[in-house]
Amino acid sequence: MKREQLVATPSLRYWRLWAAHSQATLAAESGVSLSIIRRLEHGGRTTSALVQQLTAFLEHEWSEQSIDLTQPLTDKQRDYIGSNE
Repeated sequence: MKREQLVATPSLRYWRLWAAHSQATLAAESGVSLSIIRRLEHGGRTTSALVQQLTAFLEHEWSEQSIDLTQPLTDKQRDYIGSNE
């Protein structure tokens, strides 16, 4: 059986901060463990199902936004992260 290809979520931290959530809050409210949130924000990879779960939660928070956690950060997003840490 072929294993599912794992994907990175380079923009997870940006969208979490945009939604004004701590890592712990995102974990609790999305149903994803805190250790996985931390791992993903530090370059870890995960299944597309978990990416979809996080995306669905964050899009619910910001219904006017279309979120793709697998896209690299833009310069504007990097600046936002830097000013909100």
